Amino acid sequence: MKIPAIVFALMATGFLPLAAQSATLWKPGSILKSEWEQNAWKLEETARRTYTPTGKVATSHITEAETGSEFNYVYTYNDADQLASCTVTFRNGSDWEPYRTTTYVYDPVVKTYCIEKASVAYLNGTPVNAYGAKAEVSRNDLGNVTGILFYKGNGIDADGRPIWKEEMRTAVSYNADNQASEITIEEADTATDGTVTWSDNGKFTELEWAETDGQYLFPPISEIDDEEDSVSDGDGSLFDETGFSVLLKGNNRITKCRMVTAVDADDDDPTDITVTAAYDGDVVTGTLAGDYEELKGLTGSYTLTALENNGNSYTMAISIPYMGMSIAMNIDGATEYDEWGHLISQVMTESSILGNSTIAKKTGTVTMGDDGFPKTYVLQEMDADSGVMENKDKYEYADYSPAGIAETGVDADQPEEYYSLQGIRIPRPAKGLYLIRKGAKTSKAIR
Repeated sequence: MKIPAIVFALMATGFLPLAAQSATLWKPGSILKSEWEQNAWKLEETARRTYTPTGKVATSHITEAETGSEFNYVYTYNDADQLASCTVTFRNGSDWEPYRTTTYVYDPVVKTYCIEKASVAYLNGTPVNAYGAKAEVSRNDLGNVTGILFYKGNGIDADGRPIWKEEMRTAVSYNADNQASEITIEEADTATDGTVTWSDNGKFTELEWAETDGQYLFPPISEIDDEEDSVSDGDGSLFDETGFSVLLKGNNRITKCRMVTAVDADDDDPTDITVTAAYDGDVVTGTLAGDYEELKGLTGSYTLTALENNGNSYTMAISIPYMGMSIAMNIDGATEYDEWGHLISQVMTESSILGNSTIAKKTGTVTMGDDGFPKTYVLQEMDADSGVMENKDKYEYADYSPAGIAETGVDADQPEEYYSLQGIRIPRPAKGLYLIRKGAKTSKAIR
């Protein structure tokens, strides 16, 4: 019996299971990435990095181990320290040629919401393709969002920009209290002659709010990862299908929401589920009841808890009518990270009258160096068929330095510089634990 997708959507909400930006400003200048192949570690690529004073990646020089290909990434950030551009070049003999450029634009009201991500690909120095995603946000006289028109970019125009095609749109209705009462979603179907036909995709209705600021900006146009080094990044993927997550976090948090999918001739079993939510600090509790496709009369409750370093745990108990019976199912899981942003543990288990099973599991092991910084990180993942944990990726770190300080090479005549464990430069300490940087070498000391 399958687990309803709403279960996974709820588990991803509020506290998204993405590695946190490391709180420390000490960053590795060298990273080696290996993959587990044929019972051995195979080096995939090496990276040399520099960082901004706030700990963001400034440059990343990638060398692919198998081909020897070299790529250089240069990142820029706006005044709000958000990713503004990423320029990728690759080495062709003794020359560096453009490979890809990506620019980011943000909403002028909600400055953390990206409204455009546009990439241009090059061949022999000439732009040959463009792709990306963008959103046009409409607001009323009160500044509240009334709708968003989403575009997907594919193909390059005469100005070297993506050719935008309408993809989806949302519309927001408000009640007398100027709070959203319904959010509808439509999908676009573009004919060969360019004619666009809109079809109903579903809605969030009967909305009730714990708090709301009228800025209903979802789904995100793309997942912006300012430390992505892979040259295959930027495939133009548009939407996070767990857009519901925005209704349980931030400044717009529901206490009740009914989610209804569109009904068409090919869909005899639409979804119609009502979700409630209550908030107590780092804990969200709630219920769900309704129909999920062929599963009629589903009921359940859930608890989401935020953990340190952007981790989360969840429990869910649901009852599903099945073949004339009511089957109870419990789903539990947790995602944990260390202070450096490494995934340490991610597990999801299911229990019912049919038995207990681990649905998914990942573990990460960090080996610390003598300087107190991570030296290696190994990620393992459970094979879905055998249940055996298998090696996946290994990262090896070296050449740590405070973010924003360029690498200089070892010089015995250079003066010592002193930093706190958070990467803040300090005078020579009288006592305590601190870090000493001399040239490119960093060590930990205690007085």
